[in-house]
Amino acid sequence: EETYGSPQALEFFQNVQIVLEKEAVNPNNGHLASSSAKDAGQWGVAGSIWPVNDAHYSWFQDGKLFYPRPNGATYISRDDLIVDGKDCGRESLEDALRSKSCEVMVASKEFLVVPAGLDKELIEALKSSFLV
Repeated sequence: EETYGSPQALEFFQNVQIVLEKEAVNPNNGHLASSSAKDAGQWGVAGSIWPVNDAHYSWFQDGKLFYPRPNGATYISRDDLIVDGKDCGRESLEDALRSKSCEVMVASKEFLVVPAGLDKELIEALKSSFLV
């Protein structure tokens, strides 16, 4: 409720937790990231999130935000979500990350956060290091 200032948001994420409870990524251990720097900028300085250790991902198959849902739904089913590594063939993480404005839940033991303004330099440095 604190993040979105809404009891409906709290109810929604409690329902997402129930749906994803047995998965490696869920609201209790995940953080939301957006494929849109513009969307991320609404929460503060946009940055690239690089999971460092033991990363897991989940996103809605429709490629939209976790909250609010486009139809205002507060209840979801497991079929609405993609869990990377479990739902192979439905959609890939690459598809989600290349979309215009997809929100992805990420769970990792550690994260590296790079300000979006340094993305280009980081990618060039990684390319020259043969990592990308």
